[in-house]
Amino acid sequence: MIADFNDAFHRHKQDCQILYEEKRWANADHLAGLAAECGLKAVMMALGMPVDKKSGSPRSKKYRVHLPAIWNAFQQFVANTHGAILALHLSTPSPFAHPHVWHVAQRYEPQSNFTKAVVDDHLEGLKEVENVYNRAKLAGFI
Repeated sequence: MIADFNDAFHRHKQDCQILYEEKRWANADHLAGLAAECGLKAVMMALGMPVDKKSGSPRSKKYRVHLPAIWNAFQQFVANTHGAILALHLSTPSPFAHPHVWHVAQRYEPQSNFTKAVVDDHLEGLKEVENVYNRAKLAGFI
């Protein structure tokens, strides 16, 4: 298996929208976070983040993290690249850290823990990532 952050970003984002329209808040929220994580890692990879040739995963442990940690790691990483301007398009704090914390382990939580408001906050974060991804693409990084 080789990680394909670009494909995963688009796939999770699309499925998130489908589930959101069906009011499937728990899985829409989970996919919003996964899509955002993959979008950030796709941009980082395009800007030179070293990855393992066999797995496609980031070599550095500090980049093999989920949201909300990858949000800050992205900002620190791109600050030292020719894509530093991209960090300015992500809010601080991350919408995945405040007001509703997103965590990969939430996939085990009951559906009743998720509301439209929680998902809406995380979709705002996903929109920020999509904006950064699109800007990186327009700049020729991706």
